[in-house]
Amino acid sequence: MYYTNMKKYLIRLGLVGTLILLVFFVYFYKTSGKFRQSIISAFVALTVFFSSQQAAHSAGQADAFTQQNQQHQSRPPDKGFFSRKSNNDGPGPGKPNGNGSDGDDGGIPKYPKTESIEETQRHLYNIDEQINKLEEVTDSDSETEEDECRLESKAGFKELPDGKNFLYNMDQGRGLIKQAKKVWKNPKAKQEVLRMLNRFDDENANIQEKPLKGFTNLTELKNSGPGPRIIIYRGKNEPPTVIGFCMRNDLDATLAKLKGKYT
Repeated sequence: MYYTNMKKYLIRLGLVGTLILLVFFVYFYKTSGKFRQSIISAFVALTVFFSSQQAAHSAGQADAFTQQNQQHQSRPPDKGFFSRKSNNDGPGPGKPNGNGSDGDDGGIPKYPKTESIEETQRHLYNIDEQINKLEEVTDSDSETEEDECRLESKAGFKELPDGKNFLYNMDQGRGLIKQAKKVWKNPKAKQEVLRMLNRFDDENANIQEKPLKGFTNLTELKNSGPGPRIIIYRGKNEPPTVIGFCMRNDLDATLAKLKGKYT
C-alpha cells in the first residue's frame, strides 16, 4: 500500500513538474526567441519554484505547530482533588529542564526560519547572475554556430569579406571549389576577387556585371579580360548570392557544372 501511494505521488509530481517546466519554457521562448537559452532558463526557474514551495511549506508547518503548542500551554491547570495528573509531567527529551532538552523551548521542534526580505532579494540577485552567465554562454555558442555556418557558406575561404548587400553559397560541389582554389593560389587573381567583392558590396561603386549566356538567373562580375570571374545568383526577391569564382579560361567548364542546378 505504501509503495502504491508513493508511486502515485511520484507520477503526480512528475506531471506537475513537466507542466510547470513547459509553462516556463514557453514564457522564456516568447521573451528571448532562443530555444536553447529558454530550456536552461526554464530549468533554473523550476528549481527556484520548487525550492520556494518547500521553504514555504516548512514555515507553515512550524507556525501551525507553534500555535497549537501555545494553546495547549495556555490552558489553566486543574488543581482540584479529583483532577487527573498529566502524563506529560517529568523530565524527558524536548521538555524544559529535562534530560536531552536543548533549552526551555517547551518541546517545540526547531524548524528553519523564514527568510527576510533582504535574504530573498539576495537570492533572487544570485539567480539573475546565474541566468545572465547562462545567457552569455548560449550567446557565445550561437555566435560560434553562426561563424561556422558563415564559413561553410564560403566553402572554407576565410578571407572572403562579409557582405552587407549580398550572401554566399559556394558549397556547389568539388568541381567549383577546385576552380575557386585555383584562383586563390594566384595572389594577383585573389586580390582582384577581394577588390571586386568589396566594390560589389558598395551600391554606388561602378562594377561590370553582365548576364551569363544560357542562364536567366546567373551573372558574372569581371574587371579585366583574362582576370577572374565571380558568378552571382540573382533570385526573385532575394539578395544577390556569390556561388563561386574561377579564372576566365575555366569559365565554360565551371558553367557546365551549374547547368543542372540553375536555369
